[in-house]
Amino acid sequence: MHPMWTLLRTELSAHSFTLRVFAVIAAVVTGLCLVVGGTPIVAACVLTAPFLPGSLFAQSDRAHLDAMYSILPVTRTQLVIGRYLLIALVMAVMTLAGLALTWVDALVRGAGGDSAPVSTAAVAGLALAVSGAGVAAQLPLCFAFGYARTRLYTVGGTMILMCGGPLVIKQFPDVLRRFVDLPLMIVRWAGEPRTGLIGLGVAVGLLAVSGVCSARLYRRRSGLVAVA
Repeated sequence: MHPMWTLLRTELSAHSFTLRVFAVIAAVVTGLCLVVGGTPIVAACVLTAPFLPGSLFAQSDRAHLDAMYSILPVTRTQLVIGRYLLIALVMAVMTLAGLALTWVDALVRGAGGDSAPVSTAAVAGLALAVSGAGVAAQLPLCFAFGYARTRLYTVGGTMILMCGGPLVIKQFPDVLRRFVDLPLMIVRWAGEPRTGLIGLGVAVGLLAVSGVCSARLYRRRSGLVAVA
């Protein structure tokens, strides 16, 4: 069997508990969206994906998976690819589940209650682009610094945005006006079926660039016993 598929199976096995917990949380969030309404089901499913990388790396740190992977005949680059494949697989499953639930919901409730004409494929594409961006931003940091330091940097970055955002808006009022127009742009994009393919392409492109960065950073990371 190809080493990458072996590594993917190992990743699935090593993170089985984390993936089960993630599936339960995603199901609860999606269920709430079904009951409350107002959020497209496929978007609710796909947008849970950015919460997965932190959980995977936290589990890796707790279980010392780097030490376990060091006995496998794989390089650090292959370890990175395996983790990206795992997350991409989860995103694909969440997208398909969201599309299926949207179809079932339309059969049960009917499709006449939408307040704005939207394309399910377009909504899925937009959600994939946003999730892809979130995942692509996190993974290089996690591979470069580990979960604990990445979490610290994330909290620090969030605080900077919270404190510095109002100052930027005050200094550059045009920025605020563009953000006000953003919801209208998203609604317009959500009505165009081609947005689905564009969003998928954006997600794939961002993850590919992120993967290259992660591989380089992980190879340079010291203090690991994995094969370089």
